[in-house]
Amino acid sequence: LIHHTSSGGQCQEPCEYRGYSYTWCKQLGGKKAAWDYCSSQPGLEASGKRCATPCELWGASYHSCYLQDGNWGYCGLITRWDHAKYSQENKLCISQCRATQGTFQCNTLDGIEPCAPFRDVTTRGLPCHNNYRCARYGHSGYQCHTDKEDDSWAYCGRRSLDECVWISHQTNATQAEFCILSYAQGGNDNITFRRERQDKLIHPAKEQFQNATYLIDSITSSISIPDSWALGSVRLYKQEEIFCKGINYTNLVLQISKSTEFYLPIARVLFPNTLDADEFLRLALYTSLHSAFYPPAYAIVVSLSEPMLCSINTYDMKNSTCSLLDIV
Repeated sequence: LIHHTSSGGQCQEPCEYRGYSYTWCKQLGGKKAAWDYCSSQPGLEASGKRCATPCELWGASYHSCYLQDGNWGYCGLITRWDHAKYSQENKLCISQCRATQGTFQCNTLDGIEPCAPFRDVTTRGLPCHNNYRCARYGHSGYQCHTDKEDDSWAYCGRRSLDECVWISHQTNATQAEFCILSYAQGGNDNITFRRERQDKLIHPAKEQFQNATYLIDSITSSISIPDSWALGSVRLYKQEEIFCKGINYTNLVLQISKSTEFYLPIARVLFPNTLDADEFLRLALYTSLHSAFYPPAYAIVVSLSEPMLCSINTYDMKNSTCSLLDIV
């Protein structure tokens, strides 16, 4: 695990109480003294109280969270090595990689640098070519080819969280493909992605892909999502929920407009209403979007613990139910 301090530094020693009423550590980087507050476990602030909100900057220069007792407290992010992100110069990001004025950026110990929010996407949100994915190619920075033209190269950023390794499970009746990811923020639980072919997802243009990436980046919560919001000709739209085995799943579709009243889907994700992991929701949307750009296209079904085995292709919009896949 990587423990970060409230001011964005990286702990060089264990995040512990050390005889005080709060947890702290000696840091590298950050904006304060040599020592700073940190969180010993995900979801806790420095004094050990439970956070009621995510640990964020909230417009300040330090991370804090709103506590269940009604106060605010210092906290620090915790990431796993396999969820770490890197800048285009291969430096560890100590903050989230988010879009600022058209370019994705993150804080490193050497300052703010461009980064890529997803695997094989440039720092400006364009898709890398399948045959020339994000790598160094003999240079110091990471880059990838974005088009057929020889000069169509752009910077990207390495991610230690590899793209999903899809595991196929087949029976005589059907086949399902799963990807199991470790939960972010250092937890021991897993999140499961299941992909299902979607022939109705259309191929987006590169500019539409770019706008879709910025729109995906605007998601900051998987719990509270508007029914619809847009960026240019691209919008995210919540369709009717799907009910499967006692769980309600939000049905979120990424669409492009062909007219003021006509939209076509370019990505689709289903996730349980109780999911509180916006990073994985963004990853699922990108995974579906990327598959539409480089077919075959898939919808991504996100689930906690046990995978969701309802086939969304046989979903009955009238009674909000769907049939179970024949998987044993």
